[in-house]
Amino acid sequence: ETTTGVTTFFIDEQIDTGNILLQKSTEIGREETAGELHDRLMKTGAALVVDTVEMIAAGPVNTTRQKHITSVKNAPKLGRENSRISWDQTDMVVYNKIRGLSPYPGAWTELENNSETLRIKIFRASPADIRVAGVPGQLKVTGQHLFACTGKGWLELLEIQLPGKRRMTVREVLNGMNLPANACFR
Repeated sequence: ETTTGVTTFFIDEQIDTGNILLQKSTEIGREETAGELHDRLMKTGAALVVDTVEMIAAGPVNTTRQKHITSVKNAPKLGRENSRISWDQTDMVVYNKIRGLSPYPGAWTELENNSETLRIKIFRASPADIRVAGVPGQLKVTGQHLFACTGKGWLELLEIQLPGKRRMTVREVLNGMNLPANACFR
């Protein structure tokens, strides 16, 4: 999605079907996470509620009927089952999943590191302009930068969380961790 917004409406006998009072739409930033968008919409929504109350207090209000929608998009509960990253998807699908699940519950993957498997949460990434072929989940370390190959393209990982640790920049993680040349996500 590229746009979203907030709406005030009257309550009626069904869920979310009452007449609309006011609406405010906004563009979703290209790098904005769900948490950042939430905080921005919280402020926009608070201002819209004040405007709505003032409008109702001033007298008769004009409302707009909601459009009857026949095909409803499901919004499944987010949890471990549907927040795991599938590295065979395109870079933009993986990138948007990371953004959409940050900060909660957090997109996660497993890192094969020598003889252990670590569950890693990824909170921030960025599309990378790497033209080297790779296999999905393959990792590439260049200096203090960590890149992960997807089904089509690469992402630079910027902020992650190792098991039992706090969220850290990749630079902080790489300062204290040596990844083997064949390290990969699965």
